[in-house]
Order: sequence, then structure tokens, then C-alpha cells
Amino acid sequence: LYSFICVALNKLFFMIILMYLFITCYIYVKKSLRNIFGLNNDYVKSMIVPLIKKYAVITLIVFIYDIIIYFLGNMFLNYLTFML
Repeated sequence: LYSFICVALNKLFFMIILMYLFITCYIYVKKSLRNIFGLNNDYVKSMIVPLIKKYAVITLIVFIYDIIIYFLGNMFLNYLTFML
């Protein structure tokens, strides 16, 4: 039961992040192609910096999630084992 819950939560969490990154990447590629072929030449400032900030926030969230699972996962496992 613990492994099913843990795997389901992990896969759901990572699928949500993957879908968000896919949609964000698609939007940025579309905007970048417009900026490259258009007249706007400051796409580095308007496109790359927010993209780096978003990826940094997502990396931080995943890192915090892994730390929580690492330190609190054993306590959660002991609780579920006690319920058996």
C-alpha cells in the first residue's frame, strides 16, 4: 500500500511537471520563432530570463519534494506498517 501510494504520488507529481514544462516550452519556441523572424531583437531579455527563473523554481520544488520524501518517507512507512 505504501509503495503504491508513493509511486502514484511521484508519477502524478512528475507528470504534472512534465506537462507544464512541455506547454511552457512550446509557448517559448513559438514566441522565439516569431521574435527571430520578426522585428523584436531583445528576445534574450524577454524570453530566456523568465524561462531560467521558471526552471529554477521547478528544480527547487522537486528538490524540496525529494528531501521531504527522504526524511519523512520512513516515518510514513512505519505508520502504514503499524496499521497492518
